[in-house]
Amino acid sequence: MVTPATSGCPTTDSICGNTDLMAVVDQAESTDTYSGIYQYDPLGDINCMGYSSPEAWFANVFTAEEDSSLSAVGFYTLAPGTSYSVYTGSSLTDLTPSTSGELAYMGFHTIELEEPVALSTGEPFVVAVRITSLGTNDPIAIEYPIENFSSQATAESGQSYVSPDGSEWSDLTETYDANANVCLKAYVK
Repeated sequence: MVTPATSGCPTTDSICGNTDLMAVVDQAESTDTYSGIYQYDPLGDINCMGYSSPEAWFANVFTAEEDSSLSAVGFYTLAPGTSYSVYTGSSLTDLTPSTSGELAYMGFHTIELEEPVALSTGEPFVVAVRITSLGTNDPIAIEYPIENFSSQATAESGQSYVSPDGSEWSDLTETYDANANVCLKAYVK
């Protein structure tokens, strides 16, 4: 069962970050590094959710707008020392490991794939992440509408999926909110 977070997620204050944390940019990447981005969460991390466990899976299904190479993914980690595995494929049932590691700090991370993945115009592609964040039982960052904050957030069925195990996937618009998406980006060259 997908559970919305009731605690442990960042809460925005009127200054920066949340009531417990501050934001620091360690390394800014050039805007010329990638030629395009696929995303459903332009407003970013609004809340978090999970399966009452530090481990969860999340994925986005995109359609390639042109021939290109999937080179990196971007996602949030909600606890320090988070381990991740990134998968790519043509569907949720056809996923191949692309890279893995551990991130010392929480925040937004851009992760380069070990090998670029060729994308063909008009063809679907999937990016998925298995994440283990020992500091939270709600490790998936999501975007959804909140009045006077992120009210412009929108989603469609078939975009974002969540899973406790990477085998059984649930469409986030059906299990959480009709306008919710996971915070997961795909960068192409």
